[in-house]
Amino acid sequence: MARPNSKSPQRQRGGSEQPFLKAKILLDDSPREIKQHYISQKIIGQGPFGDIFEVIDAHRPRVRLAMKVQKKKLWINQGSPAEQALKLFKELLILNRILPRHPNIARIQDLLIGPNSVFIIQELCSAKTLDDFYPVATEASGRRIFRQIVDAVTFIHHHGVAHLGLQGENILFAEPDFKECKIIDFSSSVYNPDWATLVHNNFNPLSWFLPDELTIPRDKRLDDVKNLGRILHCILVGQKVQYRLYTPALLGQSADRLMAAANKPRKELFGPQAFHLLKMIGPPPFGPSRDQDFPTMEEIRRHTWLYESDPEDFQQLRTRLKQHRI
Repeated sequence: MARPNSKSPQRQRGGSEQPFLKAKILLDDSPREIKQHYISQKIIGQGPFGDIFEVIDAHRPRVRLAMKVQKKKLWINQGSPAEQALKLFKELLILNRILPRHPNIARIQDLLIGPNSVFIIQELCSAKTLDDFYPVATEASGRRIFRQIVDAVTFIHHHGVAHLGLQGENILFAEPDFKECKIIDFSSSVYNPDWATLVHNNFNPLSWFLPDELTIPRDKRLDDVKNLGRILHCILVGQKVQYRLYTPALLGQSADRLMAAANKPRKELFGPQAFHLLKMIGPPPFGPSRDQDFPTMEEIRRHTWLYESDPEDFQQLRTRLKQHRI
């Protein structure tokens, strides 16, 4: 049986947590059938597999949620239907069984399965993404939002999960005021019990996964750290940086230099501690060029810049970390 660490992970009691999702099976994909559960209000986004709607719970009219529609026929373009079904299963398992609730992670609330589509119900966020936040980020707001993201990533790593999709479009804001962000889309995430230092509600991996599904060829948590560095760089620059345009394959050895010249951090808005953190985790040439030079998530979380805030924010951070035993 796979064991989390040579260091026994800390077991978290979960008696008050919600149970794993019980999917609702639909007779057909018609609006009439779906309205038995959720009433669509308006379209709020589009994804690779279908549209995203704001909906009202048919049994609790005051509850507003988001419904992501995945058309099964489009799964074929992304691999076999079986592979896509397994990805969806792993995403649901990560969000509703492996991870406890966290204020900066959007929760999946329900699942409807029809003959031709899958309807994923999750908590409703605004349409604002991290990409919308970059141009208006100040030192205070940039620090606050980046700290929320770091807190959430540290949290999922402690539970053995690497997100692997940390980018602007996968981080939404609860409201358009840019006060609180939510990480979404765990479809590319991986879980390895050997990484876990915390186990939620006595989760037993082998009750849910085959042994080969728990074999990860390398520690992919570093990918999250590198993506955090890119997010920090975009906050300091004040815009989304198109890193895919600055690759050695396209621009040769000068790719990093050209990227830095075109995307300069705003020294007039951000102090030396923000730039010190950028040097620790930012993309080259701002940050490390070798994997072994990147800091751990704990070192990032405890960086001075993330604690340079007003006393109220600092106290909220301490309370949150204590609640999650990090």
